[in-house]
Amino acid sequence: MKTKRRLLLLLAPLLLTNLTSCDKNTYFVPLGDFSDELVLKITNSLNRKSVGYFAHSKMQSGELFKIVDSNASYYLDGKQHPFFSVAEKADLFIINVGIQDFLPSMTIDVSKNILDYDNDLLEKQLEVYQYHIYHTIEGISDINSKAEIVLLSAYNDYLFEKPEQILFNSVIRQINNELIEMTELKNVKYISLVGINEEIYQTDALDVNDYIVKSLEGYRL
Repeated sequence: MKTKRRLLLLLAPLLLTNLTSCDKNTYFVPLGDFSDELVLKITNSLNRKSVGYFAHSKMQSGELFKIVDSNASYYLDGKQHPFFSVAEKADLFIINVGIQDFLPSMTIDVSKNILDYDNDLLEKQLEVYQYHIYHTIEGISDINSKAEIVLLSAYNDYLFEKPEQILFNSVIRQINNELIEMTELKNVKYISLVGINEEIYQTDALDVNDYIVKSLEGYRL
């Protein structure tokens, strides 16, 4: 799967305060689809340092796999920081690549209750997705076999009417089934976010980022 993003990731100003001289087992690494705001909220909630330069909004599994497989780097104060050197000192990786691989090939218009996709294409995308996630986890484990890896589930943040809502939820289930299979690997855990819509609309003060942070609270030091 092709991506237009560069593998050598640029620094996000919002995250500059999160990287300090990190000792072993003192920070976590978010990987995949994370906004700067979400990384900052998780960092503050878990009360621990983070290295958030291998994540950005709407990252797909193919780009994440390439980051790990090619040992991509970010640069800070003129110094290169390869993924391998960051990964070997982390104690927790949080991976979020839920639905982003699949949305570009779907036709979605919630206002008109339109959902359309090619089921044969979806099946092929699921195979590629599974390959990327498996080998991303394998690459991380080869670098750091002691770190815990948390997979965040795909979730539906669209409000379709039936039967489109049921259909889209079935796609979410297929994606999450691929992620759940990964929990057979060493030190891999899965956190479900599938209830995100129901809780958000029952709690006006809660948004998607808050729900994700709440789901991760068990990883606070």
